[in-house]
Amino acid sequence: MLLGLLLLACLALAAGVAAAAGWRRSGRLGGELAAATDRAEHEAEARRRLEDQLVALRGERDQALERVRVAERAARTAQEQAAEVSAAWQRAEARAGVGGDRLLLGLWRLEQARSAREWAEAAGPVARPLDPVSVTPAQVIETALASVRELVGTPSHWVPGWPPPEFDRAEPPGITVVLARLVEEAVRSLAKATEELRLEVPGPGRLLLVAQRTPGAELPSLEVLRAAAEAVGTQLVLEEDRSEVRVELLEAPVASGAPAEP
Repeated sequence: MLLGLLLLACLALAAGVAAAAGWRRSGRLGGELAAATDRAEHEAEARRRLEDQLVALRGERDQALERVRVAERAARTAQEQAAEVSAAWQRAEARAGVGGDRLLLGLWRLEQARSAREWAEAAGPVARPLDPVSVTPAQVIETALASVRELVGTPSHWVPGWPPPEFDRAEPPGITVVLARLVEEAVRSLAKATEELRLEVPGPGRLLLVAQRTPGAELPSLEVLRAAAEAVGTQLVLEEDRSEVRVELLEAPVASGAPAEP
């Protein structure tokens, strides 16, 4: 019996030792688990902070890109406005009377003298001579029409409504002088390739030269006149088919895709 008691005591002692060891291992594992949990929570928190920072940086990037786009739009608008102001200033200068520009006035005086001389040559001695200092832009064009009619043999005339008031002044706006010269050059350029020339006035600030084509005749290029018109802020519109050529001169350019007012 004593031996049995001793055996039981040994078993109890061994069980206690094992239990104590188990508790120690359990405590150590629990500590490691808690430490791992803490590390995981810290890493998750750090990851959340990084994600928040990334979201904030993306927002700042988007705002910066939007500011760049706004600045680019503002720059384009400013450039367009500057171009419009420059074009308007050029048109205003061109519409000013020739007397306000000594160079333009000198060129206009030369044009008046040339037209008076050519009128005398085309109309002959029986026609009333033109006073050079009184020649108007309308008379410059009329001289060109008379010249091709009498010297080239191409019938040429203008229709009712001619001349517009601004073309009937000896001291015209500069833009009117340019339009008159453009029409004159168009008349002379087309005279030998057409059977008839007709000048119309479709509306304010518009002149239309209609030329009936001569079959088989090659039309001259009017690109130089188109470039000259654009250089002073006006526009030359050329349309042609098998029977006629239409050259329209507009005091102000027409927006792309927009038809001229009737």
